Amino acid sequence: MTSAFLLEKAVISKDDVSISIGGIWDQIQRREVADEDRTVMMTSAVMSSQSAVEQKQFQQLTREAQEMKRRRLTLKQCISRSAKQ
Repeated sequence: MTSAFLLEKAVISKDDVSISIGGIWDQIQRREVADEDRTVMMTSAVMSSQSAVEQKQFQQLTREAQEMKRRRLTLKQCISRSAKQ
């Protein structure tokens, strides 16, 4: 049996088939757009997360540098006092 015969047998018009195929195509396109939107959102979230991690790392390094500077000054003071005695 041919497709045309089966379509006639099922009393489906060519317009119905065209609309059905068009509807499926629209669904596929909508899914692709939704997938792209999710990808963009995930990329944005990852970038925000990386930025937050980088900010925390920078803050940690800044604190460590300040602590090293404080210790160096303390050490200089101790050496200076020892030299005076």
